[in-house]
Amino acid sequence: MSIHSYDSQVWINDVQAYIDELFTYQQEKKLKVPLFFIRFLHVMLHSCSIPSDRAHVYGIATTLLKMGLDTHIRETHHCMDVLAGDYLSIQFYCLLSAQGEVAGIGHVAKTISKINEWNMEHHLWLQQKLPYDALALERVQHISSALVLSVIHFFREQFGID
Repeated sequence: MSIHSYDSQVWINDVQAYIDELFTYQQEKKLKVPLFFIRFLHVMLHSCSIPSDRAHVYGIATTLLKMGLDTHIRETHHCMDVLAGDYLSIQFYCLLSAQGEVAGIGHVAKTISKINEWNMEHHLWLQQKLPYDALALERVQHISSALVLSVIHFFREQFGID
């Protein structure tokens, strides 16, 4: 097993621990760790030579945030879905603030605002039952890639990586 596989598996296990903790309260619809997302984020952070301790914290926090956002945009909004989404999202802030990563929180929070705006536009577009066009596909692409790009851009600015 390569170091990348081992490291990303540690990230996956850490995210799973948060999910397991959440589901001691919620017994229905257990969430799954987004494996592709976490492995992709791991590769991206590693390729930018981000210190492993910071990459780990950002990897776990960003994955939990993504899961929280995804939980909020489900078609069916049960009270427990909203609470689960809130729980997962707030872990992002808890993990990063515990490490003193205030600048990173601010940077990603701006992205979350944009993601929510794009999600609202997309939801309205879906309600109108319009056919998919280039703009709709571009919006979906922005929504799906924004968190990873935001974290990478944050570290690129911090370390002056081009």
